[in-house]
Amino acid sequence: MFKEVEYLVTLVRKIAEASVKFQRTEVIICSIVPSPATQRSTEPYFIKLHHWLRSTLAKYEHVRFCNFTNRCFVEKKRTIKRELFDSDGIHLNRQGVQQMAHKISLRLIQIARKDLEGSN
Repeated sequence: MFKEVEYLVTLVRKIAEASVKFQRTEVIICSIVPSPATQRSTEPYFIKLHHWLRSTLAKYEHVRFCNFTNRCFVEKKRTIKRELFDSDGIHLNRQGVQQMAHKISLRLIQIARKDLEGSN
């Protein structure tokens, strides 16, 4: 599992570094969504990856980290909201997809407002 995390970290870093070349571009890197079926075995990797994403991507002014895990899919007691997943416990159901789409749209509106305010 750590090989996959290292690969993902390298890939995200390359995306952030390459995106510097494009002016007026905002890059949103979204967290990986945990699943109820694998929470016990993958939670340490999620914590490590999210910490790395948050701290590393903060170095890039135009790259934002959108953490769905804490805002959408996890209760206060660190239990995953099962009602947002299909019966397999891995894939999002319609409600879960709608929740994610809503959070992405809010983030896009936030970026657009910032851009409009900056151009005035």
